[in-house]
Amino acid sequence: MLKRLVGVLRDLYNRYLDAVQNLKQLQQKYDHEVSVLNGYILRLKGENEKLRPKAQQYEMLCKSLGQNHVDALLTAIRIKTHSVEKQKGANHEHGTYQL
Repeated sequence: MLKRLVGVLRDLYNRYLDAVQNLKQLQQKYDHEVSVLNGYILRLKGENEKLRPKAQQYEMLCKSLGQNHVDALLTAIRIKTHSVEKQKGANHEHGTYQL
């Protein structure tokens, strides 16, 4: 009976040690992930600060010119940029370049 009890206690103690080890590993993974996410948050905050003045300028344009006019201008710019890039790609394929 005593041998059986000692065996059960050893088994419980080994399971406890395994659980503690698993907890330590999980804590290390958690700490690493938190560190990575904090770095990501800091990078995004920096980007946000850089983009904030651009957003304010865009809002000012929309207020002064009107949202529809600004949208139309942006669409025209995108179309022109796309066609110029397409033209440059076609010229590059044929060995000619436009200045």
